[in-house]
Amino acid sequence: MTGLENLAKKFQLKIMQKPQGMERIEDGALYFHPKDVREKISSLYKQKLAGLDK
Repeated sequence: MTGLENLAKKFQLKIMQKPQGMERIEDGALYFHPKDVREKISSLYKQKLAGLDK
């Protein structure tokens, strides 16, 4: 990771303060989403899979 990436990561983590939604923090990447939509996406995916049986 470059110095600029480290600075950006520290800045973003400072802005976040505490987790407020779906955040994933890894070296080289910060992922943010205000709402945890995993259940909704999983449900829609299962519906589409069920439609393939027809």
